[in-house]
Amino acid sequence: MIPNNFFDGWYLLNRTKMKYSQVSYNEGKRLYFDEYDSEVITISADGNEDEMILVPPFLEIEYMVKLSNNCFNPDQPYYFRSSLQQAFSRENIRIDLKSIDPDNYDYDVEVELACRVIKNDGKFYPFYPLAIAQFDNVNKESETLGDSKFNIDMENYEPEVIIRNYS
Repeated sequence: MIPNNFFDGWYLLNRTKMKYSQVSYNEGKRLYFDEYDSEVITISADGNEDEMILVPPFLEIEYMVKLSNNCFNPDQPYYFRSSLQQAFSRENIRIDLKSIDPDNYDYDVEVELACRVIKNDGKFYPFYPLAIAQFDNVNKESETLGDSKFNIDMENYEPEVIIRNYS
């Protein structure tokens, strides 16, 4: 269920024609406009509908990443902020290997994700869990992100000790 007024101030953009209208408010899935350009929603010459997207009026997005264990302080999440224009960025998160603390090690690490947007005027919104989505894990296998969490089996990433013969 989409909350009412969630899309206030967002833009409905026709990517084919690069025309847009600003959303006044929404009630669930219905969008309402104070002013509307009739060229925003059209059917193209080949009979197909133009590609439409909703664009938020935000400059930045901030991600919060929590690890269940195997890190310096599991109660302190990682925070990463990036511009919405650079949506495809990578950040590093440190997860300790067993060699760091062999007595208190758990190979199963739960990673929890949340994000929030920062409006153009500097207003911060609360953190929300990420939606259910498909993603490719580090093994190039397709997984589903559900409940904004996924698990990493660190046993697969523990470095192998090379046995050397020094005789």
